[in-house]
Amino acid sequence: MLTFLRILEEVLKTEKDRINERKLTVDEIDVYESILNYDFTDTDVNSCIVVDTEIRDVDIKWDLTRHGKKWTDEDIQNLLEMCYQGKSILEMLVKSGRKIGPLLRKLNEYGWFFEREDNNIRLVQYEIVENDFKAKNTIIYNPKHFFYSYLKIKKSWFSTEVIIGFKYPFKNVDKKDLDIKYFHNNTSKTIQINKDFSTYTLHNGSNEIFNSEFKITHPKLGEMTYTLGEPRDYFVSNLYGVKMNKVI
Repeated sequence: MLTFLRILEEVLKTEKDRINERKLTVDEIDVYESILNYDFTDTDVNSCIVVDTEIRDVDIKWDLTRHGKKWTDEDIQNLLEMCYQGKSILEMLVKSGRKIGPLLRKLNEYGWFFEREDNNIRLVQYEIVENDFKAKNTIIYNPKHFFYSYLKIKKSWFSTEVIIGFKYPFKNVDKKDLDIKYFHNNTSKTIQINKDFSTYTLHNGSNEIFNSEFKITHPKLGEMTYTLGEPRDYFVSNLYGVKMNKVI
């Protein structure tokens, strides 16, 4: 009986109820979610990504140039334009000069909602049709650069596994378009993304990977070069690493 009531309750939910369950709130958006769909090409935005040495990771800090001020027609038009372009949350924050709470409320006011479903982050524009909400535009948010990824190396007695991974998987992307080039010891090979659509296995074998340099490249994700020392386990946030080394 209880199960039936739960099913009935779900059936009776409106799309607005489901949107409220899926939509991201201020406390649910972390640094890496705010950077999804960002390609790291804007110097002003890059400068707002800062190093947090206590947790050996990154944080974001931007100038609140418009905090507490009335939204002008130009402010709103610029924000909506960024929605249609699928700009990252970080870019919206930096360009609007607002805190994230007022930013999300203004987006919702105009029918735009950041949502999470099945480990998928998306921005959806809704319209009201027959007194309910219907999706009009849906933009999937993906990693756009290797800076978003991490390097993980696990060494055992007999072999070493090297993984490049992303916190969030690629969605609605053709698998062949995610092939990367791997260069090591004057040789190269093409590596396909794993079935999880979030990791690449660069190496799984001998310890020759240590005390050497290797590089990965992709036409859109950019390139990363690593120089490894003595054999051991590694876990490196690439964004933290490039910020520490002032690459961006």
